[in-house]
Formats: sequence, structure tokens, C-alpha cells
Amino acid sequence: MNRIYKAVCLFLACVVSLYAEAGFRSEVVGMGSLWKQQDNLEANGGILWIPELQFSWPARVNMDFFLSSRFSGTWDSYDKHQSDGDIYRTWLRVAGNTWDIRAGLQKITFGPARLFRPLMWFDELNPADLLGLTNGVWGLRGRYFFPANTNVWGWVLYGNSDLKGQEWYPTKDETVEYGGRIQFPVTPGEWGFSLHSRIPDASPDYVPAVFDSTNQFINDNSREWRVGFDGYWDIVTGVWFESVITHSPVNPAIPWVYSNVIGIDYTLPLGYGLHVLGEYGFNHTFNEEFNVILSTNMWGMMLDYPLSFFSSLSAMGVWIPDEDLASGVISWQYTSGNFTYYVQFLQTFTQNNNVSVPGLNIPYDTQIKGMLSWTISK
Repeated sequence: MNRIYKAVCLFLACVVSLYAEAGFRSEVVGMGSLWKQQDNLEANGGILWIPELQFSWPARVNMDFFLSSRFSGTWDSYDKHQSDGDIYRTWLRVAGNTWDIRAGLQKITFGPARLFRPLMWFDELNPADLLGLTNGVWGLRGRYFFPANTNVWGWVLYGNSDLKGQEWYPTKDETVEYGGRIQFPVTPGEWGFSLHSRIPDASPDYVPAVFDSTNQFINDNSREWRVGFDGYWDIVTGVWFESVITHSPVNPAIPWVYSNVIGIDYTLPLGYGLHVLGEYGFNHTFNEEFNVILSTNMWGMMLDYPLSFFSSLSAMGVWIPDEDLASGVISWQYTSGNFTYYVQFLQTFTQNNNVSVPGLNIPYDTQIKGMLSWTISK
């Protein structure tokens, strides 16, 4: 299936290049890090190249074709080397004045939360990631925009058998996922309602065997359903929430999960403006009788301060009291022409060495990371 996708993308790129306006962007990133995990001191380095090619046809109905690849190579202090290359994005978009349809490998993201994100259904955006990279999903997504700023989304996904977003179990191979979303204004902000359905992979490779009264393994291709609500208001401060209810047939002992986050942000009039953001989130897992099986509380804060027009300093802290886990990140960024320099320090404090921050992927104790990004566009 991947060979077919790549062949189709290459053919489309060759055809449209003859008739469309073209744009090119390339980003090369060099990186290195030094970290201490328990008593081990390790170092690694790597290089990442992301070329992007885009074609557009300005007309009554606009068309855009986008193709981006990702090539990487890494090494570490144990003399382990790894290289990889794949398609990062490839999609064809057709758009009118009030609608657009996009098909291919694309990023689908929504919701106002920044740290814990219950609506992180199709991406793995990490607030500690200096580049903001995430895998995409294969599918068809359409949107329609009404005059009163209400918009409706719909999507159909296929061929996404790897874990994505907040999933605990991967999607069953060769099955269809579908869903939709509506966003509508509510003075002085907006609300959203989202729905998604898929068939989780309940094979013994991912899920412990579940037997019925005749000791037969249960795998009935039942669908998982997710319902999400979110809202954002800009009053004196920005205030938002995300709330998701999930019912999954994979594990009968914990079929229900309720995730919620509330957040607030404000820019203090200090110097160039200190932006402060805070979020509180929790996850509750229920059985069919709606008895709570497991609860997790999460607290987080982000600070952003522009040092000048070209540089900025940011910090982020996360505390999960139920896991005795706290994690902090401090980042500095400076842009000069086509070059961007990053320096980041990360520290994790925990009594459980097997625990990492959910959604943030910070499994180490102490790390210092340096990055240099070079971007050219035509």
C-alpha cells in the first residue's frame, strides 16, 4: 500500500508541475543533546531534512498540491547509527469561497488546549518540541464555512494502523475511521462538538485475551466512539476547556474514559509582555457500572517572554501528583536570517522511573539539547 501511495504522489507531482505555480521550502536541522538518566550519561546527535514542494492553481475553484518528505540520521554514544526517510505530508486540496476538501497524508488538529489536549485525536504535537513536528494521517477531510462564522468538518480515514494521538490501542488494519466536528460562535468566544469512530485492534498482540462463557476469544470488530466538547472565551483573559468521553470495546474492565482540561492565559504588562498560561486536567476511567477504576490529575504552566524581535525565552512545568512526577523545560530561541538557533534544558523529578509525562514524551531525568535550523524558500 505504501508503494502505491508513493507512486501516485510522484506521478501527481510530475503532472501538476507542468501547469501550476510552484513554491519550494527546505528546512535542514542539526541537533545534539547530552542527558543523564539515573546514573547513565549519554550523548547523541543527528540531522533532519524536510523538503517541501507546493503547487497551486488560482482560479474560481482553487487547487493546491503539497508534498513533503522527511529524512533523518542519528548517532549516540553507544555507536548506534540509524537513518530513515519517509513521506511527511502529501495532499491535494480543492477549495471554493466557503468550502475546502483535502485528501492525502495530512495534519488534522483542533481544540484550544495547549498542554494536555483531550482532543489530540490525530496528531502527537508536543509543547516541548522546538520544531512542532507531528505525524499525519491518511484520509479525506472536508470543511464548510457558514456566514455567521460557523463551520462544519467531516473526515474519513483509512490506512492508519499505527498509534496516533491519545489512542491506547492502534486502529485495526484495513478498516475505516470516520467522524466530524462543528464549531460555532458564542459571544465572546466559540464552542465545538466533535465525534469520531473507529475499530481498535483487539488482537492478542495489543490486548490481553478476553474470553466469553465458552472460553472463546472475543473479537467482534466493535467500534470505539469518542465524543468531544470544547469552548474558548476571550474575556479579560483567555479561558477554555476540552472534554472527551470515550467508549471502547477493547477492554471490558475499563470501557469508559472521561478526560477533561480547563485552561487560562493572560499577557502581563512586564517589559515586552510576559505571556502566562495554566492548565488543569484529569482522566477518569470507569467500568460498565460507572465505578471509578483509575483517576489521574495533571497541572501545567507555560511562560513565554520575547527578549527582542528576534529572540524569545519560554518555560514549561508539569506536575502529576498521582504519579509523584514533575517535569520542567526551559527553551531559548534566536532567529537570524534563514537560521534559527535553539537551546533547551529539561529536568524530570519522579519516584517512579518508568513514568513519563503523558502526551509530552519526556522520559529522561536531565537533558540539554541544542539545535540549528536552516530554512530556504522560493
